[in-house]
Amino acid sequence: MANTIQIKRSSTASDTPSASDLSVGELAVNTADAKLFTKHSDGTVKEISSGGSFMPLSGGTFTGDVTMTSGEQIIANSNGTLPVLDIGGGGPNFMRYRDGSDYSSTTNGVDIVYRTSPNNLLIERAENANKMAEFGGSDGHVKLFYNNTDRLETTSTGITFTDDLTLTGANYNVVWDASDDALEFADNAKLKFGAGDDMEIYSDGTNGVIDTNNLIIQGDDTDSRPAVYLRSNNTSDVADFDTTSIIFFQAPNSASETTTYNEIYSITRDVTDGSEDGRIQFNQMKAGSSTATYIFDNDALYFSAENQLIWYQYNGSFNTSLYPITPTLENRTIRLPDRNGLVRVVDQQTMTANLAVGWQTIAVFQGRDDSPQGSNQRFHAKFSLIDITSSRHQAMTFYAQSLFANDQGLQIIANSTFGTDVVTAIRIKVSTDANKTYAGAVIQVYVADATNNLVLFLDEANLDDNEGGSSYGNVILKTGIADAIDPQDVGYSTATYSTFAESVQIGTDSIEAGGIGATGNLLTQSNIVLEGATADAHETIITATDATADRTITLPDATGTVLTTGNSDTPTTTTSSSDADFVLVDDGGTMKKITPANLGIGGGGGGSVAADDITTGDAAVSIATTSGNITIDAQGGDTDIIFKGTDSTSDITALTLDMSAAGKAIFNAGSTFADDVTITSDGVNGSANLMLNNSETSNNFGKAIEAYRSGIGVGQRHQIMLGKDASNYDTSTLSFYYAGSGSTSNRFEIGFWNADSLLNVVADGKVGIGKTEPATTLDVNGTVTATSFIGNTPATAYYDSYISADQDLGTSFAALDFQTNRQNVGSVFTESGGEVTVSTAGTYMFSYQVTIGQSATASRTEAAIKMQKKPSGGSYSDIAGTLSNTYNRNNAQDATTASASIIFTVTANDVFQVVAERSSGSGTVKAIANGGRFNIFRIA
Repeated sequence: MANTIQIKRSSTASDTPSASDLSVGELAVNTADAKLFTKHSDGTVKEISSGGSFMPLSGGTFTGDVTMTSGEQIIANSNGTLPVLDIGGGGPNFMRYRDGSDYSSTTNGVDIVYRTSPNNLLIERAENANKMAEFGGSDGHVKLFYNNTDRLETTSTGITFTDDLTLTGANYNVVWDASDDALEFADNAKLKFGAGDDMEIYSDGTNGVIDTNNLIIQGDDTDSRPAVYLRSNNTSDVADFDTTSIIFFQAPNSASETTTYNEIYSITRDVTDGSEDGRIQFNQMKAGSSTATYIFDNDALYFSAENQLIWYQYNGSFNTSLYPITPTLENRTIRLPDRNGLVRVVDQQTMTANLAVGWQTIAVFQGRDDSPQGSNQRFHAKFSLIDITSSRHQAMTFYAQSLFANDQGLQIIANSTFGTDVVTAIRIKVSTDANKTYAGAVIQVYVADATNNLVLFLDEANLDDNEGGSSYGNVILKTGIADAIDPQDVGYSTATYSTFAESVQIGTDSIEAGGIGATGNLLTQSNIVLEGATADAHETIITATDATADRTITLPDATGTVLTTGNSDTPTTTTSSSDADFVLVDDGGTMKKITPANLGIGGGGGGSVAADDITTGDAAVSIATTSGNITIDAQGGDTDIIFKGTDSTSDITALTLDMSAAGKAIFNAGSTFADDVTITSDGVNGSANLMLNNSETSNNFGKAIEAYRSGIGVGQRHQIMLGKDASNYDTSTLSFYYAGSGSTSNRFEIGFWNADSLLNVVADGKVGIGKTEPATTLDVNGTVTATSFIGNTPATAYYDSYISADQDLGTSFAALDFQTNRQNVGSVFTESGGEVTVSTAGTYMFSYQVTIGQSATASRTEAAIKMQKKPSGGSYSDIAGTLSNTYNRNNAQDATTASASIIFTVTANDVFQVVAERSSGSGTVKAIANGGRFNIFRIA
């Protein structure tokens, strides 16, 4: 009969053995629960099997739960044809992943679930079965969800996105916005086309950009017409002359800046339904600014001011330009007639600046050379000549006519002057060579002043040519060619300028003998200029002042020389009035003659007149001599020399030379000297070189000396010197030092030659001895010795308080309350709850002493103490240098004391406190009563 071995056991459900029931390694079983137990080496009972379910060792069916408590793994090897983990059943079948070991909680859990009808594998949230992902078992589709709503799905035709899709780049994102039905690119996110990024489309934050070399808009077939529409959909603000579209043409400039060089604007002229009109406007960069240049309307083409209409010769060298005079003062209309003809133009030529004095060629009538002479061939032209030199605006208008081999003519229409005339004559010169009759003619002006700036206008030019042949004529304007130089525009290359001689001249410098002849009156609005016997740069000009009535100057029927104020010294000089037969005088506008005797200048007086016979004149008088002295001698007894004048109607005695005081000069008012004044005195009997006595009694300030240096510069001085001579330390100086206009750094200095700034009084009220920029009311550079000093010292003020009761410390800084105040002198300090307010600014000494001890058992503790300051209305901040620390081993050890002192500058109403904290340890620490004090002393 077999022996049965039984281990310790119990048939009571949920019964477990205790540690005292088993030895280490001994087994026990609960037959009711089917559980096996053993005693571990650490003395505790461990369960080594689960009731009712066991892991099969080889194959089989596994029932019940399997719990792996710490780091265990399930490892299976597949043979390649069968699944490692095969889960079946009616579903749903799932695997759960959770956070933590609470298997009853679904919080933050994730399930992998296989559900039937339809057969899909899903990833769900365990707590609410919300879908996260779905994999189709029948069709292989994939869905991604957010908050149980599908966002992405693969289908047989592609991928479907629900709501928005964001493509995140390294710097910029692209979003499919489902609500806007739009693919939205962030600024600078680009849509690129082509293998080499041939085209990019993006927004730079301000503008949309298409970046490509060439952009081709192409239709689908040969009948299509590709179109580009620039459409404004703003229906809320429809108005005439509103800009609806703009095209900008941009390129870099020399500074690599993107610059708009050209612009095309689409503008509404009329928005009325049924009668709409449009406008196209071109803007172009002009001198760095966008300028409207051309406007196309449906009935007109507009050119902006100063723009030209140019007919360009592609194969030629010259163009024809048409442009308006600007600015126009009102609307102008130019109508072309219904006939053939020529357009008259005004030509303009600026002369060379500052033409030399003499005859200058300004225009050429250029003739022809290939047909016989015709009786009706002629030139006729109208000119305007203007001098635009500043303050000299001569303007002349004249006609000139040249009838080849016959007559030439000149007619001055007007000649207005302002200042000196530059042009004083005009002439036409033609060829004197019979072989060069048709070479042409030149128009010349005489330049009388080398300072000039002439501009010539050809206002009108006519050429009558009724003869046969291939003839031509032209008027050529010149910049001013000297008379001795061939202008080379007269038709013959062999023609020299010397073959031209004067035919017609109006004005001065006539080469023709006999000058200008006239019967009747000769009228001129300018001067009459006489050349003289020699044609040179010097002329005689007869000028008339503006007349207030008709005036007549009659030349006598006699030969003689005209005497003027400029040649009054021409006649022979005589020293005797008896040589004069008559003296000419003006009697009310009538010239009369008088004998010297009747005039009182002849006879035995030898031509002299007694001084007391000289009466009051009515004009300025000068007393002058070419040699010797002028002596004014008052020869009567005790007579003075007196200088008098008149101020308006007041008789003023300006200066008296007092002969009774040896010629002392007595000035009626002040004197002004333009140069240095030297006063020399022997200093007899201690008299002063210069004595100033101001007798003014009514004003508070009587000025004895008033000396200014108006041109003084910053850093310069104005001085008065007193001493022996100009050598070091032998002369003292009183100086004004100029630091700037209205500056409080201006100063008065007392010093010596080579030591200007010994004593300095500054405009801000400070005085410096040996210091030019005193920092205080009196600032001395050196030692001050005095018998006594009288001044203000700071008022006595001090404060003393102490801790009269224990105060426990917390783990953060808090104010210590020095509860008992022993001293508070000076009405400066106010204390409340450990805060002390100092009401008066100054310099103070602060000191504290705090004793720290433990009030309960602990290993060790440390405490920190420091001072803090708070300005009026502000917040507390630590005062550097006041932090101290204490260390306590335990409550059985002695207490420790910390202290600190500091001198601090206080602003009025600053607040101070001492703060402490337990900085480490766990024991209870306290500031011990009678072991802490807080003192404040004012020291300045």
